[in-house]
Amino acid sequence: MTKSTASSDGPSPDEPALIGKWVNRLTRVTGKREQVKCLTMLARHVRSETGRLAVLEQLARREPNGARLALMFLSRLPERLPATLISQVIPLLQDDRISSTIRITAAGLCLEAVPDRAAHVQPILSAITHGLPRTQILERLIRLQKRVQNCQTLDQTIEQTEQQIHYRCSSCKRSFPRRQFIQHLWVQHRLTFQRGRILEPQPIVEQAINAASQSGAVDDLDRAFALSRMYYPDVPIYQVLQAIAARSPADPSQLDRLREVAAAQAAGLCPICLTALPDPIPRLPPPLSLSAHRLAGDGYAVEVMMRNGVRSITIRTPTEEWFPSQSFSRWPGRTIGAMVATFILVIAIFFTLVIPGDSWALWVVACGMVGWAWLGYAAARWLVPALPEARAEAVRLAWEKFVPGIGRRPPAVRFLIRLCRSSLGEGHVRERVAVVGEMVEQAAILADKGPLYLQFLAAVRVLQVYDAAVLGRDRVSGLAALFEPIFRGEISPIFAEAVAELLLDPPGLLRHGERGRLAVLLLHSAF
Repeated sequence: MTKSTASSDGPSPDEPALIGKWVNRLTRVTGKREQVKCLTMLARHVRSETGRLAVLEQLARREPNGARLALMFLSRLPERLPATLISQVIPLLQDDRISSTIRITAAGLCLEAVPDRAAHVQPILSAITHGLPRTQILERLIRLQKRVQNCQTLDQTIEQTEQQIHYRCSSCKRSFPRRQFIQHLWVQHRLTFQRGRILEPQPIVEQAINAASQSGAVDDLDRAFALSRMYYPDVPIYQVLQAIAARSPADPSQLDRLREVAAAQAAGLCPICLTALPDPIPRLPPPLSLSAHRLAGDGYAVEVMMRNGVRSITIRTPTEEWFPSQSFSRWPGRTIGAMVATFILVIAIFFTLVIPGDSWALWVVACGMVGWAWLGYAAARWLVPALPEARAEAVRLAWEKFVPGIGRRPPAVRFLIRLCRSSLGEGHVRERVAVVGEMVEQAAILADKGPLYLQFLAAVRVLQVYDAAVLGRDRVSGLAALFEPIFRGEISPIFAEAVAELLLDPPGLLRHGERGRLAVLLLHSAF
């Protein structure tokens, strides 16, 4: 390749051949990288105004991409555009087949080359905004303003256009000038306005982070950090760096490690910064601690113990205050019968040892009293009701003592959820049917207050179905009815999650045959 040595005053003898060579090569090259390389070499070696004008005219006549190549050639010239080229460039600025970025770059070069007067500037502005609506004209002029170092005519045109154009907010239907409109979108709706389009900031930041993670270029990294700081100023810098590093193809294991950390915390990953975020559906409170003699949790406790042959019941609240019936005792029938029999036997022994004589009548009386002792013991065992099982009695007392006055604040609702879970298959069903029915009605009213109250509704509804099954109703069809509002979209998924967890934990609540039947009913309801 021969290097041109001619000055800008006139073309060198070999310049026309050089121009023809590179222009022909440009028409044969299809790759953008090769085209940019050819244009750069052509702009470097063609120094004269005549030669540059010839390149511009030859490229503009080539179809279909000649006009685009001509404007790209202008943007690579090392010196300011000569005035002789401006008139040839203006028609090319109107060609909407060329990318707006290329045309705006060329228009900025033209504005820097002409005097800052309306007679010279307005033809360029008219060409770059040809055929656009008024709002797009303003956006195009603002983009052009960023390409020009100083042009008062352009600044005045933008100010006049801003006063004439108002933007309407699609959310609140109010109209604003451009600057107030951009401020309104961000302050009221957290939306951004770019190139005439209303955009959400999240995809913009995510795209910048992806670009920075893929390329690793300094400009992309700076842009990712700048956008993150502008749209999300409260996000720590390390989260942005973490997102870039985790998405980098150089070390994909970074994302795996972040997932492991989030899984250990029962959380997910933010799609932008990959920070661990808790599950939006809260965990269902666990059942109360229920043993053979004690029910306890959240500061409440009911203890049913046998001490020295006597059943003792103790009830306690979170405030460490004792109920008026804080502790009371009851003798079982066996103990009462033993006491009656012992008393009669003591009298028989007294008669036998104290009364003198040895007549057979005394022994008959003694033996009769022994028989009466056995009869007294049997009568006590038969007439005195047997004590209920300690486990069931603890659950019954919890419903009797705690539920009526506990209220419906979040701590109380949490305890009621735990009590309902512990009561599945436990306690005295008939005695709490009315209380559970009232709780279902209250929970349905309070369900809109938050996730905890939705879980409360799920817990009492499942308990109601299980209690009804004890009284003779079909449990599986009742459970299937709980999911019908979920399939119709009438209730939150939090309710569905809570019902599913209640049915699966503990697994013994649903037998194998019931699970299969429930699955069939759910499929029928869903489809």
